Amino acid sequence: MSYAEFQEDFEKEGEKWSKKYDQMSEDEILSLIKKGKWDWTYQIWFSIRTKGTIQKSSPVLMKVLRRRFTSFLHRKHCADALFLIAKIKDDELKKRVTGSLNRFRLSFDRTRALNELEIKLKTTPQQGV
Repeated sequence: MSYAEFQEDFEKEGEKWSKKYDQMSEDEILSLIKKGKWDWTYQIWFSIRTKGTIQKSSPVLMKVLRRRFTSFLHRKHCADALFLIAKIKDDELKKRVTGSLNRFRLSFDRTRALNELEIKLKTTPQQGV
């Protein structure tokens, strides 16, 4: 399989997942996230970006970010979604929250960054309140 074929298959698969998530509510998508049922095209994270609210999504996404064995790319997409939902514009903090490619070690700096993010989330004005 060539890279072009892979790219085409990846995009088709992503469209399929995107259409599936478009039919779901925030609660249904969060239920999948809680269960670790994430598609390999990362569309679940793009979907929760548009449907997610601070009140419902941030606790679930924080749990994903705190999991020790969440893969780097899922952590990155999850963090991107959470920062967008919460309207937090802090690229340095996001980089620290995402951590390194070493998924087997939850670094002290990453733990500290996650704690900082939780404080920011608590002080962020709630949507729809």
